[in-house]
Amino acid sequence: MKKVFPSLPKFIRKIVFWKFGRDPLYLKDFAGTVSLTSVGMFGDIGGWGIPIGVTNLMFTLGGIIKKLS
Repeated sequence: MKKVFPSLPKFIRKIVFWKFGRDPLYLKDFAGTVSLTSVGMFGDIGGWGIPIGVTNLMFTLGGIIKKLS
């Protein structure tokens, strides 16, 4: 299913998203209730984020960097 959905025509994908958005049970079954995102985990700089999503609870994790003293 994961490989088929992106290849569907746009109007069909919009209908599916509209259906999920209107029915909280479908949304919970497919999106879950908790989401996790990470920013700044790799590289020389840290990161920050404001999580925005459809789940009830979202976490954003950031990296730890050394600061010059």
